[in-house]
Amino acid sequence: MLLLAWAGPWLPVALAAPVPVPAQEQPPAIVNGDFELEPGGADPVPGWSVQVEQADGALPPSEVRVSSKDRRTGRRCLQLRGDFGTAAWQSVKQELSVRPGGTYRLSAWTKTLGVVREGMQLEGCSLTLTLFDAEDAVITRRVILPKRPRERWTQYHSEVLAPTSTRRVLLSVSLSMSGELWVDDVALSIDGGWELPAPELLFTERFEGGAMSPEWEPLFVGEGRPSQARPERLADGRYAVVFVADEDTERFVAMSRELAVAPQDTLYLSARTRAEVPGDGQVELQLSLRFLDSAGEPVGPRRVDSQPPGPGWNDTGLIAVAPEGAATARVSIGLYGAGQAWVTDMHLLAERGSAPPYAGWLERVGSYVIVHLPPEHREARHLMTLVRELDRAAIAARRAAEAEAGDAADSSGKPTPPLHVWFYLDDVSCEALSGLQAPSLNVHDRVAHVLDARQASQLVTQLYGG
Repeated sequence: MLLLAWAGPWLPVALAAPVPVPAQEQPPAIVNGDFELEPGGADPVPGWSVQVEQADGALPPSEVRVSSKDRRTGRRCLQLRGDFGTAAWQSVKQELSVRPGGTYRLSAWTKTLGVVREGMQLEGCSLTLTLFDAEDAVITRRVILPKRPRERWTQYHSEVLAPTSTRRVLLSVSLSMSGELWVDDVALSIDGGWELPAPELLFTERFEGGAMSPEWEPLFVGEGRPSQARPERLADGRYAVVFVADEDTERFVAMSRELAVAPQDTLYLSARTRAEVPGDGQVELQLSLRFLDSAGEPVGPRRVDSQPPGPGWNDTGLIAVAPEGAATARVSIGLYGAGQAWVTDMHLLAERGSAPPYAGWLERVGSYVIVHLPPEHREARHLMTLVRELDRAAIAARRAAEAEAGDAADSSGKPTPPLHVWFYLDDVSCEALSGLQAPSLNVHDRVAHVLDARQASQLVTQLYGG
């Protein structure tokens, strides 16, 4: 087992934690990776989507098909082909299961023939595994680059550990150069990690009966004659809140409500909206999310989705992740400019920030914390993730204790006490730590290492690149 101890307040042991999913319970990690399923007219590559990625004109596009020629095994393989006259390049994609904390291991067989860049073509011949966060920003990617211009069937491997912020995983196969790329027997395994919790509905607002929920409060921008905000019955019998302002309006009203959140919660705000403006005026309907700390001060950027005027109803929405220090989320809707706007069918969903998977592995015995570490998490990167999170937890607990005692953290000007971490490697192979290129960490049968917050940050940066 692996034993750790630290100086300072203890991390509570009874933490709600996602349970790593046993391998036998996991659904298939990839669909039709051998490309044996029969293609159809509207489904050229079953289980995969075909999309145009780069285009220099409408037609002709690159060729993407399931081919029985030159297959490696079975009856079929995937073939991508283009030449100098190709004006639009198609890629093949598949959305994969999302398992934060899991290790994704990808393997694929590829073959190339005559793959060269010609003219203004972009240089691309690859298989790419991309991980995104809740706001669809790229966290990291792993790229397999088959040898060019020609290579016989060759197997490639790639591996990536999904960070806790992973919310989407995409596998894509692409060719944007003249030549041919064949792909066959794509396989993916996901070891460890946990399933994402189901989103929690925080509120639904349809302004039924012509009333606004008492949680809504007005916010005013400007001075002088105010705009109006009131519930109104629509022609189809539904209700909406309508905002009305004219050219003499100087004070704009928005409706807002606040809800408790925690750092790393992901919020999904959506609504049906419509905006109208008389003549050539300008008006903008805004939905916004702003995070506040425990003192009511803003933390992180304000997220806004604006609805310009136009005919008919539109779906409006935004996604925001609660930053460190966030305690409250403020949802607001308002009209700015002369015109009218309607809002109905508002929904706010929350995907609660996942507790670290190792929280459930901790057991306090006397002056030690025993970590029951599953075998798949005994590699160096998992151990250092554990150290980093224990460091954060200990510092947070220490600051909370100081604040409760009337001695707020950092007020004394004294340096933060170090976090003492001991690794007792009884059944954890020392080879798991041998890859750590950290001069301050000596690897032997029993490792003693002292970290403070700065050292932990530097070590994580050195190991992970950020």
